[in-house]
Amino acid sequence: MRHLRELHLPHDIYCQELDCDWTGNRRYALQIHITGKHPGGLMPTQEASMIYDSRSLAKRLLNEEISVEQALHEANSLFEEKARSVGKQGLWRRREL
Repeated sequence: MRHLRELHLPHDIYCQELDCDWTGNRRYALQIHITGKHPGGLMPTQEASMIYDSRSLAKRLLNEEISVEQALHEANSLFEEKARSVGKQGLWRRREL
C-alpha cells in the first residue's frame, strides 16, 4: 500500500505555512520540514495537514473496487480541490498519468 501511495498518487499532506509549497507523504517528513524551514512553527494535527485520505483510496485500489486510472483521477481531483480551498493552487504539483 505504501508503494501505491508514495509512487503513484499525489502527495497527501502539506505544510500550512503561507506561501509554502511543501507537500509529502510522510508525517515525519513534515516534521523535519517544519523544524528546518519554519523554526518555531507548530506541528499541525494529522487532520489539519491532510490533503486527502490516500490510505482509503489505496485500499479501494488494492481491493479492486476502482482502477488505477480512477484512483489517480480521484486523488488528483481531491488534491486540486484542497489546493484551491487553502489558497495554494499553482504552488502544488500533482502526478500525471
